[in-house]
Amino acid sequence: MLARNKFKELLAEFPEPAQGTQDPTAADILSARSTAFQISGQPKEARAAMDRSLSLRPDAEGLLRSAILAQQQANNRLSRSQSDEAIKLSPTFESALRFSILLAHPSGDKTKALSGADEYTPRFSPNLNAKAMQIGALLDLNL
Repeated sequence: MLARNKFKELLAEFPEPAQGTQDPTAADILSARSTAFQISGQPKEARAAMDRSLSLRPDAEGLLRSAILAQQQANNRLSRSQSDEAIKLSPTFESALRFSILLAHPSGDKTKALSGADEYTPRFSPNLNAKAMQIGALLDLNL
């Protein structure tokens, strides 16, 4: 539904799970609701749904989704903190490491961008994104 821009339908079809639920899909429902709220222009509701999702399942994937939401909401401190936490929980989580490197560029932390790219490249060397990030970080340092 998210892919078809049917956000209001998603919110109606998947209501907020009840407090104290043990439903294993509740964290996924809340995360999807968070995305729908954010795209629908309801950032407070998006953050509340994401925070509740993380309280039910605080894993690396959820932390990355929350970090992306924080970036969209211009909360760069939270975004960096959660992407770093996702990497700590799952050091081989490629998407979290890549996001952390991308966050370092606009913040001006060129050293962090380069060290992240240097760490990322050997792990994912067949990946062209890895090499491009490393080259970008090196160019930034030399400019």
